[in-house]
Amino acid sequence: MNAEQIARRKGLAVRDAVVFLIDWRTPMIRKDPTIEMNADISKEAPCLLSVTLRCIADVMKSKIISRNGDAVGIIAFGARGLTARQGWPGVRVIRALKASDADGVKLLQNLAHRLESGEAEDLLDLSDEEVRETPISEGDELFCFGPNGSTEFDKALWAARHQFTAVSASRLSVIHRKRVFVFTNDNDPSRGSHAIRKQCESQMKDLADMGAVVEVSILLSPSLLADSTANDAIGSAEFFNNLIYTDEDTVSDEKGSVTIATVYSFEDLRTRVRRKEMKKRAMRKTVLILGPDYKIGLLMYALVRRAKRPQKIELVASTDKPVFKITTNTCDAFGEILKPEGIRLTFKADYLKDKKYTTPGAPPSGSEGGETESLQQEQLFPRLHGFTKAEVLKAKALGKIGLHLYGFRKKHFLKPEHVLGPPSFLFPDDSVYVGSTQAFSTLLKCMLRRNVIAIVAVRLNATSATGMRFAALIPQQEVFAEDIEKSVPGGFQMHYLPYMDDVYTAWRKEMNALNEEVKIEPKEEELLIEYDDELGSVGIAREMVKKLELEPYSPNHFLNPDLQRFYAGLENAAGIESTYQPQDELLNPKVEEMQERAQSDMEALKIREADIDFDGDAEAERFATKSSKRAAEQSEAAAQRAAKKRAVMMAAQQECDDSVYMNKFHNGTLEKMKKQELQLYCRAHGLSDKGNKANLVITVEEHIKEQVLASEANGHDAA
Repeated sequence: MNAEQIARRKGLAVRDAVVFLIDWRTPMIRKDPTIEMNADISKEAPCLLSVTLRCIADVMKSKIISRNGDAVGIIAFGARGLTARQGWPGVRVIRALKASDADGVKLLQNLAHRLESGEAEDLLDLSDEEVRETPISEGDELFCFGPNGSTEFDKALWAARHQFTAVSASRLSVIHRKRVFVFTNDNDPSRGSHAIRKQCESQMKDLADMGAVVEVSILLSPSLLADSTANDAIGSAEFFNNLIYTDEDTVSDEKGSVTIATVYSFEDLRTRVRRKEMKKRAMRKTVLILGPDYKIGLLMYALVRRAKRPQKIELVASTDKPVFKITTNTCDAFGEILKPEGIRLTFKADYLKDKKYTTPGAPPSGSEGGETESLQQEQLFPRLHGFTKAEVLKAKALGKIGLHLYGFRKKHFLKPEHVLGPPSFLFPDDSVYVGSTQAFSTLLKCMLRRNVIAIVAVRLNATSATGMRFAALIPQQEVFAEDIEKSVPGGFQMHYLPYMDDVYTAWRKEMNALNEEVKIEPKEEELLIEYDDELGSVGIAREMVKKLELEPYSPNHFLNPDLQRFYAGLENAAGIESTYQPQDELLNPKVEEMQERAQSDMEALKIREADIDFDGDAEAERFATKSSKRAAEQSEAAAQRAAKKRAVMMAAQQECDDSVYMNKFHNGTLEKMKKQELQLYCRAHGLSDKGNKANLVITVEEHIKEQVLASEANGHDAA
C-alpha cells in the first residue's frame, strides 16, 4: 500500500519528501567547457557538481511556487573533515529535510558560483592523501571536497533514512512520499569493498521498508566520452544495479531506477531531474468490465491537468489559526437541529409544476349540515415522498462502478469535435485482478491490428456529479527509444464523448427562434441597402482571406504578461532573483501587416460599398488601442480617487487640532477619546481609519511617536 492509499484511508494530506545525495569528491568539481550553460545563469565554465547544485536550486524554486509544503534535503557523501555522526566519515548534511525556502536556494547558488569561479581547483593538483589532510577553513565547513577514493555510501543512505524518520515524527498529520536522488560520476563508490556493499544492501532494504524510492543518476562529462574508462563506466553500473534491482521479475517504478546520463548542458540535466522528480502518479484505480466474469484492473493517469490557484484560507485574527465552519440544519416548524439521517429531499415532476387539481371542499358557512353539494377547491399537486441522500445516490446509480465495454467501432468514426476536454491514460494493474497485464496487452494488440476503438460507459465513483458518461478508448502503441525519457508506453487514451446537451443544439434552436421573433424596423434614413452584385463583394473578400497566413498554433507563441508578473512577484517575495522581462501583448491585431498585404483589396471593397458608412482604419485603430484606452481610464479613475482623498484630508485638517491629541498622548489618555475623534485624526494625516477603536489608538500613537522623534532629531541637528 503506497502513501496515497494510506492517506486516503486516514484522511491525511500527502506531501513529497525528497533527499538529494550528492557526490562531494574532487572528480565532480573538475571543470568541463563543453557543458553548455546559459549566459544569464553563469558565464564561467561549469563542472558536474555546479550544474547539479543549480538543478537542485531550480527544483526548490518550483517547490516554493507550486508546492511549498514539500520537504527537500541535501546530503553530501565522500566529503572530508567533520562528519554527520562521530565515527562516520565522509557524510555531511548540507541542508536538513524541510520545506524549500529562499535561504536554501541562495546557499546552493553561492556554492555553484564559487565552484565555477575556480576556488577549489587547487585540490585537483594534490594527491588523495594530501587532499584528505587539507584543513577546512573555519566558517566554510561546506567547502570540504574529499579525495577520489573509496567512500562509505551506506552511511549516506543511513543519513537519508534518518532525515525521513525525523520529518515524519515532526508532522504526524501528513503522509510523505519519500524519494532519494543520487548524483555521482562514479559507478562504484565502494571500490569493490564487499563489506560496504553488504551494508548498502541492508540500508536499501530499510529504505524500501519505509516506502522510499531511490533514483540513481551516473553523470558523465562530454569531454570524457572518448576515454576508455568512461566507456567502461557506461556499460558497468553493477554496484547500483544490485542495490536497486534486487529481483529482475519485479522491476517497476516503485523500486527506483539507475540512469547513466551524459550532461551536455544545464537544460539537459534540469529536464531529466524534473521528469524524475515529478513522478507520474495514478489518479485512481478502476476496472474494465468485458463481461459478467471478466475484469481487467486499470490505473488512470491525467495527461493534462489544469493548474489552479489554491483556495484562500480564512484565519482567526487573534491566533492566526484556520477558521472552521460548522453548518447545522434546523426544522422551520420546531427549531430542532436535524441530524443527517433526518433530512429528506422531495421532488415534483416537471409536468405537474404549476398545475392544479380540484378537490371537494367544506360546505360554505351558514348552510345546513345535510347539504350534499360542496365547494370545489383547486390545489397544487403535492410533492413526492422525501428521500434521503443515500437513496438519491442509489437512484442515480446507472450500473456498477468501472468501465463497461459496449462494443467496437472503426477508428475513423471518431472525429475531433466528438471529444470533451483532454484525455486520460489507462495502464494495466495486477494488484487487484491477477493477470490484468496479459489480458490488457492482448486486447491492445488486437485493437491496433484491426484499427478499431472501444466504446465504454464510465462511472468512476458513486458520488460523481456527472453520473455515467460514454468514452472512447483509443489504443496507443508502445515505442522504445535509446533514451528512456523519449519512450512511449503502450495503453489506452480515454476520450469522453458528448451527450446531446453538451453540443448545445437546443440552445441554438432557442436562439434562432428568438432572432426570428425580434424584428428590427429600420428608420427611413437607415433603410437596408440592397446590392445588385453581391458576388462581386464576396469575391473581393475571398481574395483578402486567401492572403491571410495562419501559422501553426502553439501556446508558446502567446505569452501571458499578467501570469509572468504574478510568478515574478512570488519569486521576489521569496527572495529569489527574478529573470522577468516585460513582454509585449501578442493578441492585438497587426494592423500594419494587414494593410501591407491586403490594402488594395480593402480599398476596392470600400469603393464598391461606398454607400456603407464604414471606416475600416478607424475600426482597426479602435481595436488596436483598446488596451491603451483601458489604461487611460484606470489612470483617470486613480486620479479621481486621489483627488477625493485629498479633499477629505483637507476637510479633516480644518477640524482637527493636533495639540489636543499631543496632550492626550503625553498624558496616556488616547484610549479615552471617542472612535470618531480618532478617525478624524487619521483622515487628517492620511492614515487608514478602518478597524476597531484599539487599532485606531495604536495607529495614532505610532504616528505621534514618529512626529516626536522627528522633531527631536531636527532639534539635535540645529544644535
